[in-house]
Amino acid sequence: MSVDPHVTAAWTRFPLLVSALERHLGWARDFVIAGDVDSAVDAIRDATATSAELRAAGASGGASAPSCVTMSRVVDGDVLSELQAIAEQSAKAADARGSEADLLDAYEALRIRAEAVALENGWAGADELANSLPTPRALREIEWLDHAFGAQSLAGPAPGRGIYDRLTEALNELSAWATGVRLAYETLEDPDTTA
Repeated sequence: MSVDPHVTAAWTRFPLLVSALERHLGWARDFVIAGDVDSAVDAIRDATATSAELRAAGASGGASAPSCVTMSRVVDGDVLSELQAIAEQSAKAADARGSEADLLDAYEALRIRAEAVALENGWAGADELANSLPTPRALREIEWLDHAFGAQSLAGPAPGRGIYDRLTEALNELSAWATGVRLAYETLEDPDTTA
């Protein structure tokens, strides 16, 4: 959320609306990072409605009251295109059922692209990205831990599941993440979502 010079006045006059707006945008961001597109879109719609209430409340205080909050800076079309490409290529690599080496190469290359876009646009920090977009090394360590300790757990690892399946799953999750971020921005910028 970017704030214009009038946000201090808005915070003083309408603190509940401003904190609600920040809360909805925070939830939207968290849902996008988690890849939960439907919940992210709902949170963005709630934030848009709260922003409209804030603008209306500000306008009622004066005939020419300026808009207090800008929901988001406009994301460059190239960024949205890159997100779409990452989503499509990740899904395609997961569906292609190539060799483990092919999956590993595809995942690492696409993960690096996604991480660069996320860091460049301030969507998440390096620690958050390490959780939502784990490195191939982290995936191998998780796989090793599953096999080492899975027999002691109630369910244990699924029979026949290995790093190949984990990489396929990671590619699908990367596709969902990129799609979620792109849809969140498109929904945010779509004037019909304020209806």
